[in-house]
Amino acid sequence: MSTYRAAIIGCGRIGLLSEKDKKRTKPATHAGAFQAHPRIKLVGVAETNEERKTEAKKMLPSVKVYSDADELIREARPDIVSIATFHDEHKEGVKLAARHHVPLIMCEKPIAETIEDAEEMVAACNESGSILIVNHMRRFDPALSRVADMILKKKIGDIQSVRCLYVNGLMNTGSHIIDMLHWYFGEIKWVLAVPNGQEPTYGKDVLVNAIIEFESGVQATLQSLDSKHYAVFEIEVFGKTGKISITGLGQIIDVIGLRESMQYRTYMELNPEKVERIADEGRSFFSSMAEHLVSVLDGASPKSTGKNALQALKVLLALKKSAEKGTKEFV
Repeated sequence: MSTYRAAIIGCGRIGLLSEKDKKRTKPATHAGAFQAHPRIKLVGVAETNEERKTEAKKMLPSVKVYSDADELIREARPDIVSIATFHDEHKEGVKLAARHHVPLIMCEKPIAETIEDAEEMVAACNESGSILIVNHMRRFDPALSRVADMILKKKIGDIQSVRCLYVNGLMNTGSHIIDMLHWYFGEIKWVLAVPNGQEPTYGKDVLVNAIIEFESGVQATLQSLDSKHYAVFEIEVFGKTGKISITGLGQIIDVIGLRESMQYRTYMELNPEKVERIADEGRSFFSSMAEHLVSVLDGASPKSTGKNALQALKVLLALKKSAEKGTKEFV
């Protein structure tokens, strides 16, 4: 079977450095995922920051570290290029890889800071023939894919409502929530958001609370918390015959059935004694990401496209605008 050559632009936290975090499930980065996969060979990384470049040389002694991304791609001739830079540098990295006709470009989320930039990136990849995948990594996880199938097949009946919790920032962790909502429930019609007054973990980002309505008429609520107290990433899906609960920062998946109410005649209630555990903690989303990239190069269809990411970005920017103006924003 073919071995694919991979390169990474950006050796920060998500590109490489989180491999040093002893608590994280490994692999925890693009570099870790590529090195762990038997059919991927990490052939080079590029980093302009001198401190991170020095650290990359220590952590990746057998991998060439470049200062220039263009030189990296020209010399290493990768089949996969990961863009693991800051949001405002995504367009530059993706368009560079597209100019070199890299077969598969993996870009960190969110795809870009503006819709115009995202559209340019998608167009550049379409023109070059490069496959653009955006790292909304939960789409690659088999257990969370099973949730999508359960919702489609009405495992818990028709959906009544959805409740979501997130931290860190709308463009950071919030982007995963929005992408999953779009994946599970279809097109989003409008949003109504308010700022919650808390400080995001990362720089220019924002934290908002919101109501989100899908074209189907189903509504979701979005609530942000302050990660200084604790981290949270949860989605609760309330159907007419049960509930799907995604907790444990997206790792734990439970399906909860119903029973006759213990307190009120004629009522039904969620049954804490009827819980089916679909998935538990301990798996790496980066492992499933690397496995998916290999499958796409082998001929499978991508699960997280530039088009998907562009749609998520439109919703994220609509949420920001709604919080700023106090208006309902149509997507």
